[in-house]
Amino acid sequence: MSVAFTSNNTLAATVTATPIVFTSVNYNTPQTVTVAPVEDQAATGTRSVQVSPLATSTDAFYNNIATPKVAVTVNDNDRVRAPGHVGPHT
Repeated sequence: MSVAFTSNNTLAATVTATPIVFTSVNYNTPQTVTVAPVEDQAATGTRSVQVSPLATSTDAFYNNIATPKVAVTVNDNDRVRAPGHVGPHT
């Protein structure tokens, strides 16, 4: 079974995980999925996004199985800039 992850707001956060593949060997081994704020130089504060897993499998029992969405709080690391400021923040 393979599980892919998407964010409901790709302007706020991205999910940096290729689909995770579970097998009979690793089905009970924890896997890491990273959710990160978008680096856009716009200070947007704290936002909530939903991460949706989608399971696919050649086994009909597991293919498109219902999986709960996960609420994630994203703390934006960009800062408000002075008017007219150009360039990367420090």
